[in-house]
Amino acid sequence: MAQDFEALLKRALTDYPMYATVVWMKFANKSNEEIREELQKKYKEVHSSQFISTLWRQKIPKIIAECAQEEFIIEYYKEYKPDNFKKCSCCQTLKPAHSWFFSKNSTSKDGFYSLCKECRKRRK
Repeated sequence: MAQDFEALLKRALTDYPMYATVVWMKFANKSNEEIREELQKKYKEVHSSQFISTLWRQKIPKIIAECAQEEFIIEYYKEYKPDNFKKCSCCQTLKPAHSWFFSKNSTSKDGFYSLCKECRKRRK
């Protein structure tokens, strides 16, 4: 189970290398001050200890939970609703026809917009 969680952490924090550094240093029992110094050296960014604490308690768990939820939805649809996938008309990616991936659209035949949420966000 610990290996699964570690793999989830790596997938969730791929786009957030600084957050990954915070996690691994917290796991190594480093203080917020030590983490702050490391972030300053490694990423040339200055953050307060309070900012690091907020990342650790709020932002990072949210990112991990969202990644786990997305992966769960994908696996659930693969297993139980394999015919209920939709291709985004912009990125051409096949995703579950679920409100996690597509915004609702009552005028559409399937009830969702043709663009996934990521593509709709990029267009704005």
